[in-house]
Amino acid sequence: MKEKRITILTGHFGSGKTELSIRMALNSCQQQKTILLDLDVVNPFFRTNEAKEVLEKRGVQVLAPRFATSQLDIPALTPELDGAFARKDGHLIVDVGGDEDGARVLGRYRRQILEQGYSMWAVVNLMRPFTRNHQEIVEMVREIEAATGLVVTDLINNTHLCSETTVELVLQGQRETEAAALALGLETPVRLAAMRPWIPASMDPQLVIEMDPVLKTPWDMESR
Repeated sequence: MKEKRITILTGHFGSGKTELSIRMALNSCQQQKTILLDLDVVNPFFRTNEAKEVLEKRGVQVLAPRFATSQLDIPALTPELDGAFARKDGHLIVDVGGDEDGARVLGRYRRQILEQGYSMWAVVNLMRPFTRNHQEIVEMVREIEAATGLVVTDLINNTHLCSETTVELVLQGQRETEAAALALGLETPVRLAAMRPWIPASMDPQLVIEMDPVLKTPWDMESR
């Protein structure tokens, strides 16, 4: 299936969608011009802007609302961001918050997104509040769709518990995410994002995105 020009990643706090959007951008830039747009105006800890130097050295253009790196987190949507949605070439990856306030930011660009075609991935971590089972995952997806006016097209299982992660935990997340996809009527298979030691041998390699974290939490930075 041909890749859509716009890929949107959304999910609740702690789902890992920002790390995933960075990994996708690093993979995408090897084949085509890639822009990574950080519209997550809610999350104060994990921001694609923090990885800007790494990304731009690899050829990824990173855009974010003005003040996105300040503690104010007041989004100022600039003409440069408008241009990223208006252009027709390259791959645009959008990292957007998964609650109503974060997802609603996409409303400004809904017309361009619909015109150009998109895929919207909801990222799931069973170890985070509000997505602990397939019923809660379905509820999250419905809330995001209502807030954005767009349809979630893909689910991706990013279940982990940092250093306490096990293969069985990842498999539990895969089962619940697949059950949610079935309840939502999604035809696309559920993908898995995981670090190599936690990837189950039973997973189809074509559905796996191997993760290698780029961002660090403030507490990681302080422990250096």
